[in-house]
Amino acid sequence: MVRIVTAFIFLCCFIACKQAGKQTVQDIAVAKNDTFDFFHDEYDIPILPGFSIDTLTYYNKPADYTETIICPKVIGKEFKQLNEILAKEIKRKVVLVYLDSTNNEPVDTSNEVFGVIEENILLTMHKNKNLVSYGFLSIYTEPGRMRPFRKYFTINYDTTLKHFILFNDYFKIAGHDDSALVRSIIYSEVGNPDFAQVSLDNEINFSFDSENIYFYFDMFGGPGNPMGLVKRVKKKYLARFIKEEYK
Repeated sequence: MVRIVTAFIFLCCFIACKQAGKQTVQDIAVAKNDTFDFFHDEYDIPILPGFSIDTLTYYNKPADYTETIICPKVIGKEFKQLNEILAKEIKRKVVLVYLDSTNNEPVDTSNEVFGVIEENILLTMHKNKNLVSYGFLSIYTEPGRMRPFRKYFTINYDTTLKHFILFNDYFKIAGHDDSALVRSIIYSEVGNPDFAQVSLDNEINFSFDSENIYFYFDMFGGPGNPMGLVKRVKKKYLARFIKEEYK
């Protein structure tokens, strides 16, 4: 009798494990289908309730250089200081993207680089009780280049603890199996299928809203997408890896 009960329990556990395995594979398959880009909609992102937008334009006449920054603001007098902190960080990251796009060479008349246009476009925005999250696309257009240079950056901020949030602040991933699953969900379908050695570190650009997490892959970046890509993943596929205070 004991042997029968033991065998039955083992069989139940085996079936449960098989079903769990199928569910994991299924989740990854569904997550793959959430991959998308903004190529056709990036200039027509709706401004969500609770936000306003400042458009900042800088023009350097000698170099014929134009820079446009879309700077979101959370509506409300109580968010004045928060908006100032986030605006400062947005401008800082715009400069970093610009220097990266020009190999750390500033545009000026001595370099004889004229007519450059840099646009920074807001793609995602979100605020809840303790978090603000923004995602941006920076497009750098230089006369003579075959195509614009496209690069992404994100801003994630904890309004309670008053600090910026990076990948390892938001996610908690323990062990090889967990990291393998997370890499599969994040990096599948982004260009280069060989993502086994990709590090899950603070270099990963991500933003989020109430339902989705967005991962940003630069033009000619590590995953190998030639034009850049934003991948959207439903939060439910990564929920167990999100730290409790940010769920």
